[in-house]
Amino acid sequence: MTYVTDFGLIRHGQTTWNAEKRIQGQTDTALSAAGIRQAEAWAASLAQHGWTRILCSDLKRSMDTAAIINNRLGTLPISADPRLREQDWGSWVGRTVKQLRADERGEVERQEAAGWHFTPTGGESRLALLQRTMDALRDCAAQHPDERILVVTHLGCIKAIAAFLAESQAGRAESPEQPQLPGKYGLHRIRCAEGRFSIIELNGAL
Repeated sequence: MTYVTDFGLIRHGQTTWNAEKRIQGQTDTALSAAGIRQAEAWAASLAQHGWTRILCSDLKRSMDTAAIINNRLGTLPISADPRLREQDWGSWVGRTVKQLRADERGEVERQEAAGWHFTPTGGESRLALLQRTMDALRDCAAQHPDERILVVTHLGCIKAIAAFLAESQAGRAESPEQPQLPGKYGLHRIRCAEGRFSIIELNGAL
């Protein structure tokens, strides 16, 4: 069966840990008051895109963002997939970026130079994050052909997908460079045509 499924990827609203620049990983934090306001504001813009359903991470900050947006979109079908969780940051979770760089500067620099093999101590690699995120989207596309699906996930997932597709379309899929990443908040539109992904637009306005 021939199918084309379009996705719009957004990051969940802000949490207190985001504001503190504290590494969350898969810790199940909640939206802050500012994050709730963000989701409410995004809903008006997102309502213009004709989404048919919502897919989200099963972490609370993503599920709550999706629910707030869905109040405006008209109660679309929502499903959660744990494969859309943020990267597992292992023993780095709970520390601020400033603390981490002060305590483990050498290891942080070594990992940042590793590109797709970036792996926080005791956590998962960026490549593993990419693979599970793409698997989740590919399975969803096959189950819901020719739909327009809003995906509420995490910055790490969006960064990995955007970087991989940008590299692939530039003919550099095996590049060892640190992935070049989009902004923190925006609408990132991609297409899955029979299992193959392409970029429609990155960093669209929310």
